[in-house]
Amino acid sequence: IDVDSGVIVELVPPTRGYHLVSPIWLPDGSQVCFNEVVYMEGMGTFACYDFAASQYRAWERALGTVRFSPDGQQVAYDYLTYMPNGEERITLNNLQDSAEQPFAPKIPNGYSAQAVFSPRGDQIAYTSFTFDTNTSKLLVQGLTESYPRELGLFNEPAWLSWSPDGAALLLSVGPYDKSQVIMVELASGTVKQLAEGKDPAWQ
Repeated sequence: IDVDSGVIVELVPPTRGYHLVSPIWLPDGSQVCFNEVVYMEGMGTFACYDFAASQYRAWERALGTVRFSPDGQQVAYDYLTYMPNGEERITLNNLQDSAEQPFAPKIPNGYSAQAVFSPRGDQIAYTSFTFDTNTSKLLVQGLTESYPRELGLFNEPAWLSWSPDGAALLLSVGPYDKSQVIMVELASGTVKQLAEGKDPAWQ
C-alpha cells in the first residue's frame, strides 16, 4: 500500500503456488521475506524476494522467529515452528542461506528462541527454556562471544525488543491472560514493571 496515494499493488506474486503471509522487510527495503503457507498450523516455509534482482529465493524449510541485523547482512532465527522438541537453538546465516551456523550454546534439556539484534547489531537478546526446571531465562550474547549473559528468570517471556539506545530490553511476561509489560536495564539488571498487557512497542 502506498501510504500517500492509497494505491494497492501486488508486491510478490505467489509463483510457487503457496499463500504468502507474515511479510518482514529488510532494514533497507531491498528485500521482503515471508512464509509460504503449507499446512493449517505451525510455520510455513521461509522465502524472500529480492527486488533489484527480481529473484524469488525459497529456503525450502520452515523457520521460527526471524530477525535481520541492522545492516541487513545477517539473519538470526530459531526452528521453533510449533511445539518445541528440545533441539531448537538460535542460528545465524546470510541472506543467501549459505553460511548457517549455530549461535547460542545448546541448552541441556531445553531450547533457545526469540532472537533480536541490538540496534548496533553487535549483540543478540534471546530467551531460553529448560524442561526439567520449567524456567525461562532472558539472555544477551555478543556476536563474537560463545556464551550469553543472564538477565534473569521470567515466566513465559515474549514480545522481546531493544530500546533505541540499546540500554534496555522490553518484553511481556506471565500467562497470556495476565501478562505484564516490563523493562530490563542491561547495565544494572534492574527490572521495572510498566503496565498490564502484552505486545509492547517503543515510540
